[in-house]
Amino acid sequence: ESADGTSIAWQESGARRRVLLVHSFPDASMWRLVLPYLPDEVGAVWFDRRGRGGSGRGEDYADFSAEVDDVLAVAALLEPDAVLVGHSIGAVIALETLRRDTTPFAGAVLYEPPLPIDDSPTPGRAEMLTALDEGRHEDAVEAWARKSVRLPEPAIEAFKASPAWPRAVDAIWTMRREGEALR
Repeated sequence: ESADGTSIAWQESGARRRVLLVHSFPDASMWRLVLPYLPDEVGAVWFDRRGRGGSGRGEDYADFSAEVDDVLAVAALLEPDAVLVGHSIGAVIALETLRRDTTPFAGAVLYEPPLPIDDSPTPGRAEMLTALDEGRHEDAVEAWARKSVRLPEPAIEAFKASPAWPRAVDAIWTMRREGEALR
């Protein structure tokens, strides 16, 4: 349970020496592709960020402090030598976590954090938000995939046919609050 009472669903595997994985979009299932490549002596802990999978939605937010609370709540269950690993927006949340408290971590790997360089709007964000406002969640995911991530058409078609697509449709609403917090 996080500081504000939001329940955080988490899983673990492997050895005592751990990496704590903070996912990007759509949910923690993305780490299934990475877990088989970890050495046998390294275990992993991963969790669904608030509003995704088995975790509670929590309140909307203007910054990442609630998500930092979530990371620290999971980290408190571990030995104090985990390596914090974050991908994309998860890397930003990991960085914000380290700004608040480095104590639980032996190190960190931050992969592709989408840190803003200037005030330019994120490509496709307006189209994604319009689709969200109109309740067209599949169109919102497609706008994000096509214009923000710039996936090529074959990758978009593969994404739509994959088990990740319905999870992305369920979680697309979180992109509004994350985008605002990132700005």
